[in-house]
Parts: sequence; C-alpha cells; structure tokens
Amino acid sequence: MINKKKTNSTDYNYGIGFLKIILSMLVVNQHILDWSVHDTKMWMIIRKFQQIHVPSFMIIAFMLTDVSEVTNAKFKSRLERLLSPVMFWGLIYYIIYLMIDKVYGLNLIERKRDIIYQLIFGSKFNSTLWFQFAIILSTIIIFCLFKFLSKEDSKCILLLTAVASLFMQYSNISYYLFVNMNDSYKLSIAGWFECIPYVTIGVFVGTSRIFDKVSTNKARYTIIFSCISIIFMWVNYDIFYKPKGFMYAGLDECIMSFIIVLLFYILPIKYLNKRVKSFIKFISKYTVGVYCIHRLVAQILCLNSKLLPMKVGSMVYVLFVYMLSVSICYILSRVPLKGIKNSVM
Repeated sequence: MINKKKTNSTDYNYGIGFLKIILSMLVVNQHILDWSVHDTKMWMIIRKFQQIHVPSFMIIAFMLTDVSEVTNAKFKSRLERLLSPVMFWGLIYYIIYLMIDKVYGLNLIERKRDIIYQLIFGSKFNSTLWFQFAIILSTIIIFCLFKFLSKEDSKCILLLTAVASLFMQYSNISYYLFVNMNDSYKLSIAGWFECIPYVTIGVFVGTSRIFDKVSTNKARYTIIFSCISIIFMWVNYDIFYKPKGFMYAGLDECIMSFIIVLLFYILPIKYLNKRVKSFIKFISKYTVGVYCIHRLVAQILCLNSKLLPMKVGSMVYVLFVYMLSVSICYILSRVPLKGIKNSVM
C-alpha cells in the first residue's frame, strides 16, 4: 500500500484516517474470517463493502500524492518509500514460511525462486502485496506523465486510459486477455489494470481539491445525507451490471468508492474528543503494516490454534489478529532504520 504525503497536523483529515482503519479491518476480515458460519444479512452487508476497500485505498493513495511539481528527488523518495514494504515483507515472509515448511511439513514456498516473483509482482506466497505492485507501477506512469507533459495533457491521457480500461472490462476483453496468464503474476497485472479508473479518480480529486471545496460548502450536510442515501441503496441493489473480472472490475466500485471517500473526507470528525482523534491518528499510521503483516500473523496463530482462547475464523479472532498486527508494527516502527519504518508506517 501507499502512505499519504507528509502534512502538518493542522492538515490531517481525521475522516480519512478513520476510513483507513475501517478499510484495513475489512481487508483482514476478508482474508481470515470464516464465512461459512457468517452468512447473516449483517455479514452480507459487510461483504458488500469488501468490494470497495482496495478501490477506496487506491483513490486515497493518489488523492494524497502531490503531482503539482514532479522532481527527480521527489520521485526517488516516493519510489524508495513504496519499494520498502515489498522488499522487507517479501523477505520476511520468505524466511518465516521456509521455517514453517520445515517445522510443520507444509508447502507454503513451492520453489526457492518464488521469492523473485514475490519481490517483483508481490503476489506469489503473499498475494496481498499485488496492491503494492499496482501502486508502484501507477506511480511511475503518473510521475512520468506529469514530469514530461502538461497537467492538462496528463489528466486527459489518464481519463482516456480509465475509459479504455472500463470499456475493456465490460466487453470482457481484459478478462480474456489476462485469464490465461501465469498465476505468478496474473493477479498483479490484472489487478493493476482494473485499478486504473481508481487511480485516475484519485489524481483528479487531488489536483482539483474538490473535496476541500465540498467540505467548506454550505450544502455540506446535504451532501453527507445524499452520500449515505446512495450507500444504503447500493447495499441492497447493484447500480451497474458487474462485468467478468478478477477483483475490482466495474463501475459500481468506481462510484461507490468515490462516494465513500468523499463522505469520510467531509464528515466533521475533527470535532470529536481529543482522545478519540489521537486514537484514530495512532492506529491509521500503521494501516500499511497491518495490510502487509496480517496474513503472516494469522498463519502463525492458526498453526498454534490450540493455545488460543478464541476460535480461529471468528470475529474475535479477526480483531485479535488486527490488534496484534498493529502492536507488531508499532514495535517495528521503533527500530531506527528508515526502510523498516517505511514498511510499517
């Protein structure tokens, strides 16, 4: 995942911070909750929201990416920050999974060279990091566009690319283009292609500052009510036909992730109690680390499930994995190495 650009404390948006916590919990929930025993209406609603956690993260990432002045130094710094989680967690997973395979007789690492696919594409033995591959590739493209072309031309190219991506999704061209790819990188490349519209939305929102304009508008609470109304409608009915895809194809995800991010951006969360705001700011710092580490934490806990006071796959278990992941990330963030800090914060 991608961390937001550095801001002053007065610029921090608590709504986005709170949304990042919710989205990261949805990611953990999707990967480790036992859905066979959670099939009630409430859980189906949560499952619906899981369709937009990655799209929302992608919009937030590029909404907070500063492309107003692209320099080589800024590009290098950005790339180093994005590559750190891929390198660090790729190696950590590889080493620990090899140890688990040896002790428990599993086959988490099928071949020694799997580490190469993991470090490049992020989707071999820790498939969660396909998202980081999509972020890095999108960042390289966007920085190149805004460095060598005008702002207007760059946005025009992005818009045309997003339209082409959606057209190929709804015509099933993209599905048949990627479906027979090697499994070692299919998820990453197909996922990146489906995320192009979300990247474009993020860039347009960030460069236009439209959310800032809406948050100070007199009709702010009318917009909040409208967003909530649309969300309630979407929970029960799909707005658009869902095309064949791999993860996040379709217009529904584009519209609803935009509305979700807009809603949380303009919510008056900054007026909450200081302790609540401090908690939001603290936890949201580690959403990158939680996203990267939670599968490893869950794997180790599952292998030692007899020692746990809760059932593996339960909601209590999900919350335990989440908080344990946050705690580990906090400890790692105390290590005085920039690469490790960038991997968890």
